[in-house]
Amino acid sequence: MTAALAAALRTRATIAPKAREMLVKGGTILTSNHVSLLDGVLLALLSPAPLAVGVDSDWSVKSPWAARGMATLCWLGYGWVVPLDSGTPQGLRKLARHLREGRSVLLFPEGQISPNGRPQAERPGVSWLAERTGAKVVRASIDGAERSLIFAKAGDHLWPRIAITVS
Repeated sequence: MTAALAAALRTRATIAPKAREMLVKGGTILTSNHVSLLDGVLLALLSPAPLAVGVDSDWSVKSPWAARGMATLCWLGYGWVVPLDSGTPQGLRKLARHLREGRSVLLFPEGQISPNGRPQAERPGVSWLAERTGAKVVRASIDGAERSLIFAKAGDHLWPRIAITVS
């Protein structure tokens, strides 16, 4: 993420050198807490390499404005969007293909945006992918986006400061 874009989004990002190296090398699963609609966009912009991002089909396919925005990010070279549906394994299989082809993947293990900003129970998708592909997992933490009135479920600030740490 460029300094100007980070400043405009009021975001401070820190990526540990080892995590950066793993994401660039590929075959890595980036996971994060999920507190707002901005999370995937911010992580895609922050990543040192394009990511295959698993996105619920309600957003990636059924929502015209969200699908258009994601298609724009893909067109700009930030990665690929893989629709996920809890009723079928096709999305996870496609993410596994991306990992085997040497790309890194972004998944939110909670499977949904936190209603209150606190961590939710993790679903088994990340562990399934890691076991099937041998991928390493890198963890990110997003702090502050849950306060957004526009993009979060329980926000109290119009455009809060956001801190992202990838380790």
